[in-house]
Parts: sequence; structure tokens; C-alpha cells
Amino acid sequence: MSGVDLGSWTVDELRAAGFDEVGVVQPLLRPGPPVDAEPLRRDLEARGALVLQDGRWTPRGDLGVVLATRARARLVVVVRGAREGLLLGRFAGGDGLLEVTEQDGRCSCSLRTRNAVVDDLLAALLLGVADGEDGPPLRPGNPGWEVVEDAASPRLALEALRADDPDRPPVQVQLTVVAAADGARLVLGHREGEQAGVTARGASHATVRTAVRAVLVGEVP
Repeated sequence: MSGVDLGSWTVDELRAAGFDEVGVVQPLLRPGPPVDAEPLRRDLEARGALVLQDGRWTPRGDLGVVLATRARARLVVVVRGAREGLLLGRFAGGDGLLEVTEQDGRCSCSLRTRNAVVDDLLAALLLGVADGEDGPPLRPGNPGWEVVEDAASPRLALEALRADDPDRPPVQVQLTVVAAADGARLVLGHREGEQAGVTARGASHATVRTAVRAVLVGEVP
């Protein structure tokens, strides 16, 4: 399951089909004015993506897979950087992720494996970045900290919210990978209930990859 294409849909079509009405976190799509959903639903019906049954609109085909996965996912990861989008995970007990990437108001949806997503996210970011050893904790004023604060430094930011255990508060993880010629920096923040913490350090490529893999299942690296 390195890549199963589930089609391309406009933001308004996904909203009309109910994408933001199911799941542990809502809404996920960018906010916008209310849409006239009925014409959109009728158009989706004509294309075989929605069917009206017993007074309810039910998605079919690829759109049905997108909506069913959205409803079952217990992890939401927002990706910011050179590539931006949503990743939904922790459904059906597997290692899969639903990737939703928006461009010009249209969302491309696909099922991906975690390793494939990690490869895509890091391939360009770490190109030309030295692969050194893991470093000690970094603080403001330490050598190497200036890269963390430099807005011009290429970076990948992941914000994850995992809510799959009703007996525990949601786990929030923020991971930023900052790229510089002399090596990568990892900035990690996490919160679970009242407990929170932030750390930063230099990291090898292997450590960066391990940290990103962890966040993509909602774990704290």
C-alpha cells in the first residue's frame, strides 16, 4: 500500500459529502463560507460518488473510502513546509495513512504507508544536509541554535493530535525538522493533559527519520 489513489475532490465537494462532520477532530478542511451543498451532492450523485438512501446521502467508491477512513482515524497530522497537507492515521490497526493534499481548492487523496510518507517528506529536506551525530540538548545562545530561529532555514513542521483512548487525554506532538548545511536540528514539543515539554538538539538523518516515523503514529519521539 505504498500509494492507492483515491481521486481528487474540491474542498467544497468534500465538505458537502460530510468530510468535516465525522472523526475525532473537526473541522479539518480550511474554513470557508457555507456552501450550497445540494447542487454539489447532486453532481456527485451523477458521478456515482454519492447515493441517496432512506433520506441520507451515502458516499460510494473512492469517496466512500475517503469518508470511511476519515471517520475511523484516531490520529490527525498537519504537515507544514515545502509540502503541506493532512495525514490521518491509526485506523484498522495498520500502518496506513490517508494523505489529503490541497492545491488551488482541490484535494488529492491517497492511502500511503508510513515509510513512503516519511521518504517523501524528508527526501528534499535533507538533500545536501550533513549527516552528523546526535547532539546534546540545544538552548538559546548555544552554538547551532541560530539555525532554529532562522526563518530562512528550510524546515518541516508536523503537528499531531492522537485521540484513540477515551480514558486518556489527547496526546499532542509538535515536531519541527530544521535543515542546515552543517546538519539537522530537531525541535520537539508535546503535551498530554497537564504535562508538557519542549526540547531541541542536533540530529543525524537516522534520528530525524525515526522521530518523523514516531509522530506519524502519534507517539512522542
